[in-house]
Amino acid sequence: GQHAAAPRWPHEHFRAIATDFLKSLGRWTPPPPASRPYAREVEDFVTAEQRDRLHSPSTCRIRRWQIERFLSYLTQTNGELAAVTPEHLDAYFQHVAPRWSRVSLRSAAVALRIWFRHCEAKGWVRPGLAAAILVPRIYREENIPIGPTWDTVARLITATDGDTPLQRRNGAMLRLLAIYGLRSGEVRRLQVQDVDSASHRISIIRSKSGHREILPLEASVAHAISRYARDARPPSDQAELFLTVRAPFRPLSASAL
Repeated sequence: GQHAAAPRWPHEHFRAIATDFLKSLGRWTPPPPASRPYAREVEDFVTAEQRDRLHSPSTCRIRRWQIERFLSYLTQTNGELAAVTPEHLDAYFQHVAPRWSRVSLRSAAVALRIWFRHCEAKGWVRPGLAAAILVPRIYREENIPIGPTWDTVARLITATDGDTPLQRRNGAMLRLLAIYGLRSGEVRRLQVQDVDSASHRISIIRSKSGHREILPLEASVAHAISRYARDARPPSDQAELFLTVRAPFRPLSASAL
């Protein structure tokens, strides 16, 4: 036997394999096709989409699926198309929202808004339903996490702890990035004189405003910078604190950091 290619869908995968097996034995009787409520109206809509708006078969197929799903829900809740109200639409989206992503909800909202606009023009529903459907705004790459978890950051910092010049330099820079939320340029421009261990302060020139900010020097950052500056920073007349680990020693570029 095969294993499900995606753990999320083991039941569907098993059903497909079992169905094929029963078909090969001649023991499979397909279930009767489910009745599609308002099939005539849906077909009229799809025909108009293809004829008048020149939508691709793929787009029409997706919109048909979204509309038929809503109409099936409507029938199961003893509703009628002519009696649909904005409250019915709200109830439907509340019904599917726990299982759908924002992208899927947007696809459904767009399809139903176009569907009800068609229905209003045909006189099948009361006016104003299309306008009552709010389409959620989708942002580019919104599914990417805002940032790694603090546990991941802590493991990353711990992994750099060591005694080589590279580890000491990177450990200090990572603590500045993680604890102070500095930008790349702010770390690269940091100078030796900007770290005042005696008064426990650090001076940062902000990238966007160009203003200098005086911040308290956090203990673990102070310790990491001290270890780097004392034992790992190469001898150099460069003002920048963090330098390359190989000669000629120079400040870090954006790509290097």
